[in-house]
Amino acid sequence: MIISENNWINDNFTFIGLISDYDVKFNLYPFKPLDFHKAAEETAMKISKKYQNLYVGLSGGIDSEYVLVCFHKLKIPIIPLIILCEGNEQESKYAFKICEKLNIIPKVITCSNDDILDICVNFIAKKLNGIGFQSATRAYSANYVMNNNGTLICGEHIIGDGNILIRDSEYAMNEWDGYDSAHFGDEIGFFTYTPELTYSMISGNTLDGEDMSWKEYKSKLFGLELRNKIHYSYPERIQKIISSIRRLRSFETGIRWKKDEILDIFKPYLI
Repeated sequence: MIISENNWINDNFTFIGLISDYDVKFNLYPFKPLDFHKAAEETAMKISKKYQNLYVGLSGGIDSEYVLVCFHKLKIPIIPLIILCEGNEQESKYAFKICEKLNIIPKVITCSNDDILDICVNFIAKKLNGIGFQSATRAYSANYVMNNNGTLICGEHIIGDGNILIRDSEYAMNEWDGYDSAHFGDEIGFFTYTPELTYSMISGNTLDGEDMSWKEYKSKLFGLELRNKIHYSYPERIQKIISSIRRLRSFETGIRWKKDEILDIFKPYLI
């Protein structure tokens, strides 16, 4: 599962091919609203005190980049793990760029097309009846970290991405958030590790009535370079197989809330 403090997120992901039973429940404790960066730093400190041999799955996206920057600022040892595969060359450039800027040497491993297909077909599709092929490289990362007695941190969150406007969005926890742990070991979703950090991310003033895209909001919130949401461009052979798997699915792939609905969940616990 995606690890959270005191298991405040109860993820009822069913591991044996029953994705239609996937559910998310919240077991909240009273908490005080915090500034986003303060909440992020407190989260990083909590993680570092409880877990050892930390890795961050550095995709090149802005979420995982912020995780690395946050830990580096606090001088908490963490290893950036970059997975190279055919189709993610453009995004990986951002990952290498931030490592160079921070003078950190990443761990780089290559995931072949056959590795991608093995995870997508034999683990995600056949064993879990799932479709989240975008999580294949993260599953590969989780497997590497597990085999090296480490703890993987990913840039997991429940807000949106890319060019979608905030006012048009829903907030979600998707089934593929549990794929990695089903076969490849548990991991920490940084932005969902504490309710303080999750709440600060979804309740910022920039969310109130602005026609701002999620990529613009994240850039402003994180203080990092604006970029597009980049999706892997897998080879045609893989895309055809994934498309055939996707067509077999007929039920929901996640739990979704409107902004008011998700804020109402947190409201009774604010102090």
